[in-house]
This record gives sequence, C-alpha cells and structure tokens, in this order.
Amino acid sequence: ERFYAERPAVQRMCPAGSFCTAGQKIECPPGFFCDVEGLDSPKRCSEAALFNVTCSDYGLLHPATCPAGSVCLVTHIPGLPAPPGQMTPLPGRDRSDFVPCPQGDWCPIGRQQPYNGSEVTQAELDCPSYTFCVNSSVMLPTVCKCANGVISDGRGGIVQCD
Repeated sequence: ERFYAERPAVQRMCPAGSFCTAGQKIECPPGFFCDVEGLDSPKRCSEAALFNVTCSDYGLLHPATCPAGSVCLVTHIPGLPAPPGQMTPLPGRDRSDFVPCPQGDWCPIGRQQPYNGSEVTQAELDCPSYTFCVNSSVMLPTVCKCANGVISDGRGGIVQCD
C-alpha cells in the first residue's frame, strides 16, 4: 500500500522520507532512505559506497555524506571519528583506511585531510603558536614556557621546547 489513512475515509499518498504499509505511515528508519513518495518499503542504504555515506538518521530522503573527519563503516550508525594522529582521506576516496598525519601537525580526534575548497585548512593542522606537539597524535598541545631564542618551525609552532 502506498497510502495511509489520516482520518477514516481520507487517504493520503505516503510522503518522501517515509513508507506506508497496512495504512500506516512509518518514518524511514536508520539504515534506509525513502527518496520518493508512495513507497511501500524503504530502500536500503548501500554498504558499497566506499565508507563515504551514512543513513543513520530517521526520515532520510537520500543517503547523507559521511561527516568530514569520520569514517562510516556501517550505514545505520553515525560516522566514527578518525583516531588521534590519523585523518580521513580526501572526499570521494575509499575511507576504509586512515591517512597518517605528518610529523609536526596536530591531529586530535576527527581530522579530515585538507583539500582545495574544503573547510579544513593546513593551518588548522599546524601545532598552534607558542605550543609544542611532541607528535601528531597529541590531544592537547603543550604550552611552551621557553625563553626567547627558541627553535621555530616557521609556521608559528615550536620545534623544541626544553
């Protein structure tokens, strides 16, 4: 059945974002999407989308793009953030593996590899000014208490802090 009963004797076409069965309108569940009106069953979100999509919300019209810095391993749960010291590859690439962050960059949890036109810039990955990142997986950079004349990496970060 592609319709649901709003009131006795009044039928409505099942709207996109839901499906109708036995006269009941049901919101499209996680793991599925309902892209057109009149569906009698939801469409399964594809597992073969290079870990780039998620259908973790209710009432989806289309599969959603996996959030930046996350990998979507299973379509019915939200994306999992990249671990510290790692970042997700460029969009459109297979996200089944992470890209290691270069030494000296600051990559706490959930980082996305920067690219032209993205909201993520290389400057965001630099260890912040007047801090020291012992490696790219530190969650919180160490604030330097160094005197003038310290070694700088040329990007505003401190290379060595004694």
